[in-house]
Amino acid sequence: MSIYRVLNMDAPVVEYQVMHQPKRSVPTKEYVETLIGLHRRIHEESLNVSTAWDMFSREATDRSVQAIRGVLMQFLTTPLQSDQGEIRRLVGDQVRQLGTTLQPWGHVGVMRSTEAQFVTELVRNGPLKNVSTSGRKYLKSLGFTLGKGSPPVFESTFEVDGGLNLDVMEAIVRDKVGIYAQTHGKHIQQFSGYVFAAFNRIIAAEPKEESGETAEAVLFFAKGESKYALFRKAMSDRLLKVLERHKKVRVSVWQRKLGLGNGEEFHCRIGAASKEIAGAFVKDLLSEPESGGVGASLKKGHLLLKMRIALAKP
Repeated sequence: MSIYRVLNMDAPVVEYQVMHQPKRSVPTKEYVETLIGLHRRIHEESLNVSTAWDMFSREATDRSVQAIRGVLMQFLTTPLQSDQGEIRRLVGDQVRQLGTTLQPWGHVGVMRSTEAQFVTELVRNGPLKNVSTSGRKYLKSLGFTLGKGSPPVFESTFEVDGGLNLDVMEAIVRDKVGIYAQTHGKHIQQFSGYVFAAFNRIIAAEPKEESGETAEAVLFFAKGESKYALFRKAMSDRLLKVLERHKKVRVSVWQRKLGLGNGEEFHCRIGAASKEIAGAFVKDLLSEPESGGVGASLKKGHLLLKMRIALAKP
């Protein structure tokens, strides 16, 4: 991915996040069915785009090889007549390698998507009490209604490889799935409020043992006055220490892309087999000694727990 190398940065995994809430008149079961159908359609169309891209790349390579061979034959007729197959193979390998080097992305389309429902009951005591209370306030600050009789709030996430794939995803949703047609159109008619944002993944840690993820804790927070590089390093060090005591959780930290969305700039995701396991990880994360301003930022954060409805991969 040459442009990222020129910028001296890794190609980011980008998360497109949507928080949304159905209208009071829409049954939760029907709303969930619509959401699952939407994820399915997006992944189907994403696979179609990926297949079309692979075909286009092969055809473009073959045309380039043929053109180069034709030029060479004007100057090296005799050797090429006896080594046509070898020449074609060597030129083809070089063209493909160049294309891969310059290609501005890796996986084409959506790599992974999740759908989950927020659990908004407060944690009444212990280390999570303050961040749990703040989590409910955070949802309200984003425009969602909570309380008796209010519909649940959901979160959809879509992960893509590099920012250019946001354009691919936009084309899939807008032109392939259709904004006002089929599942997406039905979803638009059913929700009452929504918030969109895009984030770069800055830290990721896979579980050392099978996590069996059905729940997730999400801690939204602000950086404070620390410099970004120092803050990210301190955050990574803290997570690694806590992960030594938790073998069955998946952890990632995300930073909002410049100006793309509302709410806090950072959030940490902890995927686990239950909300209790995810919550225990957050407790340990908050109890670690202060370092680089991370502890203070996390303790001022907003904790929300979620139960997963669907996980989709290509």
